[in-house]
Amino acid sequence: MEYEPVLIDSKTLAERISMSVKFIEKNRNRIDGAQKIGRVWRFNWPTIMARITTGRDIIVEKGQK
Repeated sequence: MEYEPVLIDSKTLAERISMSVKFIEKNRNRIDGAQKIGRVWRFNWPTIMARITTGRDIIVEKGQK
């Protein structure tokens, strides 16, 4: 049984959703499921997948969820 990490880094997220690392890093504070842990941003993969599977964008405007 292979372990699926819940929190992933910018590079892994970019690979999984076929976007550039630069785009992820530029918009990281607007991505639903993003958390800053120390100096490093991590992304909650189940939250992002839930948004994608329901057809919603992972980029959230201020005041929306």
